[in-house]
Amino acid sequence: MIEGTSSPGSQKLSSKQILDSLDAGKTVDLVSMFIGGALIGAAIAVLVASYRIFQRKLGKNTD
Repeated sequence: MIEGTSSPGSQKLSSKQILDSLDAGKTVDLVSMFIGGALIGAAIAVLVASYRIFQRKLGKNTD
């Protein structure tokens, strides 16, 4: 059974410190979400470009 969230070595944090750490976490999540989206978008663009190049090598018009 879980007895509690405090440990003997834990610090007492003020509500401002807790809110600041949560805000920093949200910022990191937002940045990582944008980076992940950019990587996925770049991967899709590469796949589309390689498909079009492959189709041109086969002699098919992709336009």
